[in-house]
Amino acid sequence: MMWVKLDCTLATHRKMLRAGAEASWLWVCGLAYANQHTTNGVIPREALTALYPSDEWTPAKRRRLAEKLVEVGLWEAVSDQSWEIHGYAEHQGEAMSDAVEARREREREKKRAQRDREKTSGARPPSPNVSLGDIEGTRGDMSPVMSPPVPGVSPPSVPTDRPTVSQDTKTLSPAAVAPLALAAQATVDPAPTKPAKTPRAKKPADPPPFSIGDAFEALASSAGGRFAAGVEGDWTRGVRIAVARSVRQYPDLGAWRLVGEWLAAGGDRFRGVLGPSWAASGALADTMARAREWDATGRPALAGSPATFGQTPSQARAEPDIWTRAAAKQGVVL
Repeated sequence: MMWVKLDCTLATHRKMLRAGAEASWLWVCGLAYANQHTTNGVIPREALTALYPSDEWTPAKRRRLAEKLVEVGLWEAVSDQSWEIHGYAEHQGEAMSDAVEARREREREKKRAQRDREKTSGARPPSPNVSLGDIEGTRGDMSPVMSPPVPGVSPPSVPTDRPTVSQDTKTLSPAAVAPLALAAQATVDPAPTKPAKTPRAKKPADPPPFSIGDAFEALASSAGGRFAAGVEGDWTRGVRIAVARSVRQYPDLGAWRLVGEWLAAGGDRFRGVLGPSWAASGALADTMARAREWDATGRPALAGSPATFGQTPSQARAEPDIWTRAAAKQGVVL
């Protein structure tokens, strides 16, 4: 069972107070959904109804509450079809997919070890030096056990269907020897046990091409103050796991520096200064794609660049980029 970790100062946090009671409850339900389904903090649009399945909230109201969470900074709009919980990897690291899989693997190893111990610690088989005389009702000479005679009392007659003893040879008849031999054999020969399976060694993961600190340094050195790596000792386990996975996915430091240059040019200006929790979130993959597209198209001016600073998003989109303005001065129509 997964659990959601909530700070004890949650009720008085400024973001919660700005979001309001209903949006705050939607945020808590989003945490529970992400932990239960191991989404790494991503909330798909089609899951909004499942977060709070009540007829009191219409689809339009749910969308308004989601927009409110984005406005106050509790959610981040990854795309038109999903959101991501801000700081999820930092505060819910135990619910990240890598941490959950590692915990499940430990449980599987524990159960395998327990089964192996049960197989190797079975009951000890009986000693093979068991004679027919040890079987109840007989002595070592294969004669029946007889009670001593009592004076004045006639011994009981032996039924004809029971095995009789020859007085000359004092041995059992062949009809009596067969079942006793089978019983002795069943007692002496234990059932064969299966050999214990040797646990399969887990293949070690390949080391990342460079460290998390190298990736953060490449980002910070080219971001123009838009990214702050902080202190390494403050990086949570969830952040380290998620960023290490991104380092393997993007094994070129040039790609990390390109993201920093895109941020410095005004990309995602509304986010302000970014940090390790952002680098550990799903927004990094989207940012990588947008930075590559920006570089491939000649690095045009972005809506959040200093040239458009202070404008509304609609004004920035309507303003021609620097290449269009330069061409207009030369009388060239692009």
